[in-house]
Amino acid sequence: MIESEEAWAPALTKIRSPLEFTIALLRATGEKPKPQAIVGALNAMGQPFWNPAGPNGFPDTVDGWGSSEGLGTRIDLASLFAHGMHSHSEPNQFAAEILGPLLSPETKRAISRAETPAQGYSIALLSPEFQRR
Repeated sequence: MIESEEAWAPALTKIRSPLEFTIALLRATGEKPKPQAIVGALNAMGQPFWNPAGPNGFPDTVDGWGSSEGLGTRIDLASLFAHGMHSHSEPNQFAAEILGPLLSPETKRAISRAETPAQGYSIALLSPEFQRR
């Protein structure tokens, strides 16, 4: 098993939970956490901080986080972060830095076609590679 290629390159099949996505945004962009804004974003995406809907905790499936409302909020949040990124490299370089070998040619091409740097950052932050774990 140790020599198996699949053991060292697992497929990213699960969508990040809202908390994981928010933490990834903060780490990727270098933004300083604003507690009230983070709590509000988590509430809007359906994962209120430390307040699961039931005793079994938050879901761990795409059905739990892939709703149209949740994805719409992710788009809004990524756009908000992207518009605040003024001191970063150009969007393709930023994507290469945060996604490394996961960056697909399709995502790279989509970022290259962005009309503004903020749109390029948004595409990187909303890419399938960034959304999955």
